[in-house]
Amino acid sequence: MSSPSLAALPLPPPDPQPADDVVLSVRHVSKHYKLWTSPSERLHYSVLSQLHRTLRTVLPKESAPLAALRRRRDSLHQDFTALHDVSFEVRRGESMGILGRNGAGKSTLLQIIAGTLQPSTGSASVYGRVAALLELGSGFNVEFTGRENVYLNASLLGFSKAEVDAKFDDIAAFADIGEFLEQPVKTYSSGMSLRLAFAVQMAVEPELFIIDEALSVGDIYFQSKCNKLIKEKLANGMTLLLVSHDPGSVRTLCTRALVLDHGRAAFLGPSDEATSVYHAISSGALAGPSLAGALAARAAEAVPPPGDDAGTGLPVTEIGPEGAASPEVTLQRAAGAIPQGIERFQDEIGDGTLTLTGCTLFDLEGHPTRNFAAGESIRVGVTFVPRQDFAAAEVLAGFQIRDRFNNVVAAGTSLNSGVEIPALRAGQRHVVLLSFRGRLGSGKYLMDFGLGRDPDHADSARHYFHRIGGIAAFQVEWFGRKVTFQGICDLDARFSPVQVAKSP
Repeated sequence: MSSPSLAALPLPPPDPQPADDVVLSVRHVSKHYKLWTSPSERLHYSVLSQLHRTLRTVLPKESAPLAALRRRRDSLHQDFTALHDVSFEVRRGESMGILGRNGAGKSTLLQIIAGTLQPSTGSASVYGRVAALLELGSGFNVEFTGRENVYLNASLLGFSKAEVDAKFDDIAAFADIGEFLEQPVKTYSSGMSLRLAFAVQMAVEPELFIIDEALSVGDIYFQSKCNKLIKEKLANGMTLLLVSHDPGSVRTLCTRALVLDHGRAAFLGPSDEATSVYHAISSGALAGPSLAGALAARAAEAVPPPGDDAGTGLPVTEIGPEGAASPEVTLQRAAGAIPQGIERFQDEIGDGTLTLTGCTLFDLEGHPTRNFAAGESIRVGVTFVPRQDFAAAEVLAGFQIRDRFNNVVAAGTSLNSGVEIPALRAGQRHVVLLSFRGRLGSGKYLMDFGLGRDPDHADSARHYFHRIGGIAAFQVEWFGRKVTFQGICDLDARFSPVQVAKSP
């Protein structure tokens, strides 16, 4: 299947003069490169360029010799544009993410913002102290010890020796690399370099903190430690610019996000919607609320007139172990109780070959509800209409549950459940039933649901025919019952009685 093109969304031009709370202003930034196949061609290009400049002083500008010389010179290289007219602003205290596949232009943009690379056109202005963690060990002299590099990096950021002395113990404690602090950096592992670099950058109290993929290297304990500190700094007014291939990190840490595709700004907006656009670009599917009209038009073609699916001829698909749907919630009754149309959603992706048309949550008795007692069974019915026939096992269903911080609490697919979705007929309304125990902490949750396929990763559904993020919202409460666990979800943890340990 050919991938539909994703048109760049219009971005509002930045103000001529940034507001007082603007920390970063990127205006019409482009970056062009000349690609050479060999060093000799680069030298040949320089010689021809100098000859062209010389002849231009004695020959008319449009003369045939000059034109031939230009053509010959320009044939020696290929032009490559890493960034195309990118513009956005980041305000004080805001957290913004940048998403994109390899080669999308993310690192080029960050280097321009950090000042280590100059744009071909446009400008990137930072108002305040900036700290950047772009590459592991960047800014470190590998022959110097960790201690010496702390002072070197801090001095480059404008700190005096006395100021670094006052912060050094905190830096050393956060990095937690022990005696290696007195050893040359060339003896460090990638994780140790990350620990020290992050500790130094955060200690300087930057107004803008730029992070590339570096944090993905650290162990989970240090990543958790870093994320906690970042959230604390954000609460105190720090501005964050985060580049990551992990949409979950962008959802959790960022309020807005920019999606780059082949150097162009494909989307700029809320991080939830941006991650959907990123997934869509990665899978070659349509994406985002801005493209919902295309999906709606296809859905209108696929949805049969009211009454066409009435009676006993409704094709059904059940997900989950046998008995997941209680006798009170039969497939027929569930389908009849699910109204047409999705009431509200945050984002969607899909190539339009089928359309999710309705979603309802049911309690144990089969009554539609959005409020559940902790530990109560939650049943979900989702209806959809294919636009084409599908063979058995060609479609996978997948879901995930997110908390209010966009942390994924649980997720699964029909394949994980060992259930095969049967053959589907175009134009008919189908229903999927999903059941799970709501063993969750008190709070509000969102459900994402999608139908798709992934021939390369059979345990997921990365290529979506249609997926809706936030297709349903629900709340879990304890309703005066004794709370039996702490945290997000109940793992049914049990303590055994304490016994006297016998000597071996």
